[in-house]
Amino acid sequence: PAEQATELLRKRDSLVTRLERSEATAALPVALGLLRAELRASEDACRQARLSAETQARAAAEIASALDDTKSAAAATAAAATT
Repeated sequence: PAEQATELLRKRDSLVTRLERSEATAALPVALGLLRAELRASEDACRQARLSAETQARAAAEIASALDDTKSAAAATAAAATT
């Protein structure tokens, strides 16, 4: 009887392990789908951030160029005023 009980417990443990593995395997496609969706959303957010940074960099370059032009014009005006 004790050996039989021990054997039944081993079989039960084996079945519980198999059931847990089956449940994990069944949940895997759902988890992968959620991770794919999260990755896509993250990639979209990164793409938007990159586009925004590029736009800001272009605007900053245009402003710097305009400031340089103004500075050059002011220097030319100052030089003309002293001659």
